[in-house]
Order: sequence, then structure tokens, then C-alpha cells
Amino acid sequence: MAQLSAFLFALALLGYFAASVLYIAALVLRNRRLGEWATRTLVVVFGIHGLGLGQRWVESGHLPLVDLFEALSFYSWLTIIVYLLIERSYGYKAVGAFVTPVAFLSIALASVVPKESRPLVPVLESAWLPIHVGISFLAYTIFTMAFAVAILYLLQERELKVKKPNALLYKLPPLETMERLGNNAVGIGFPFMTLSIATGAVWAEQAWGSYWSWDPKQTMALITWLVFAAYFHLHNVVGWRGRRTAWLIVIGFASVLFTFLGVKLFGQGLHNFI
Repeated sequence: MAQLSAFLFALALLGYFAASVLYIAALVLRNRRLGEWATRTLVVVFGIHGLGLGQRWVESGHLPLVDLFEALSFYSWLTIIVYLLIERSYGYKAVGAFVTPVAFLSIALASVVPKESRPLVPVLESAWLPIHVGISFLAYTIFTMAFAVAILYLLQERELKVKKPNALLYKLPPLETMERLGNNAVGIGFPFMTLSIATGAVWAEQAWGSYWSWDPKQTMALITWLVFAAYFHLHNVVGWRGRRTAWLIVIGFASVLFTFLGVKLFGQGLHNFI
């Protein structure tokens, strides 16, 4: 990896760690000023990371969405975009204590995988690359927000049942608010997941002559879609609320992780190059 992009990437790695520590400290210590510094740090690091991705694009000659290093880095960056938009809209910094560590872990994992940029294989020289991959990552990052909110819900719901709840309870949004935020996030992410599968099928037909081949990544994407489809049915039709739907979101996010990383790291199939 060229020196400039490597330097910007290292700064982003350190910056996401610092932001994670600040968000967690702000939540634990109930310190508003630390929360403000956490947001400022995250905005600066987000800009540095964006410059790093742009430099990677210049160096490689293609969108930085192709190999595992680029995928992990882009996921981390896009996750922060979505989180900052949510924080600006709702003002709940407690969510940042759970989202920024996910972004940090993603970029930390990227730091230990091969980083050398390689020329695109022929199948990736397609207009579908930014469309399909971009839509897929939007779905993944929005489901990450839903996961963070679901974890917050489960923690607060547990604390409400004990006689002496933790003082952190009073810094978290109300249960009703977190349930609504989680449901809204799934409601936004699910159409993107649907579009991801549809655009991937069209691209597969053009590249390999078949819309669906039960490739491991295709199969896991379908399983993820089915988990969140079950969430919608159970939430909106059956009437499930609270703890049960929060756990469904957690299960859905686990499926997202395996779709994104598990198949790449352990699976075989047509998606091994991306």
C-alpha cells in the first residue's frame, strides 16, 4: 500500500480507537463534554479516512470496494456516515458507544489482512460494481445501527428488572424510543438488502449466465433477507415487541456479519475475489 494512503489509514485506525474510548467514557461517566469531544474526534477522523479511501482509489485506479482490506475499510467509513446522521437527527450519543467500536474493529481487522492493490478481474470491470456493492454496504451499515440500538434496548430492559439498576440506565434513551429507532433502521435497511440481492442476481446473469447459483454469499444474503423478513412479519403482523424483536435484530446482524465476512474468510464460490 502506498505511503500516503497507509499513513491516512493508520491515522484513521488510531482516531476510531480514540473516538470509541471517548464515547464509552462519556456514557460511563455521564459527561456531556466528553460526548462532544467524541463527536468532534469522529468527524475529523471520518474526513481523514475519506481522504485515505480517495487516495486508495487514485493509487489503484478503481473504486476501493474490491478486496477484503477495501471492503472492511469502506464498511467502517460508511458505518460512521450513517451513525453521524443518526446522532445529528436524534442526539443520542449513547449509540456511539456501541457503533464506533464496531467501526474500529472493522478497520483494525483490515490492518492485518493483505493490503496490496491488484488489477480488477474482468468480471469486476462492470457498472454493476459500484451499484451492487454500494447498495449492499448501505444495507450492512444500516443493520449495524439497528444492532447497536437492539443491544442498548436489551441492556436497559435487563436493568429495569433489577432492584438497583446501574446508573448508566439514566443516560440511555427510553425503551420505546430505542424500539422505534431499531424498527425504523430495519425498515430502511431491508429495502436496500432486497435491492442488493436483485442487483447481484442481474449482475450474476450477465457475468456467469445464471441469475442464481446458490453461491455461498448469495445463499447467506438470502438467509439474512429471510431473517429480517421474519422480523417484519412477527413485528407488524403477529405483534411481537420488545425483547423478542431485539433478539431477532441481533440474530439478523450475526447473519449480516457472516454474509459479509464469514463467506469471504471461510467459504468457497464465485465471490472469492470480492
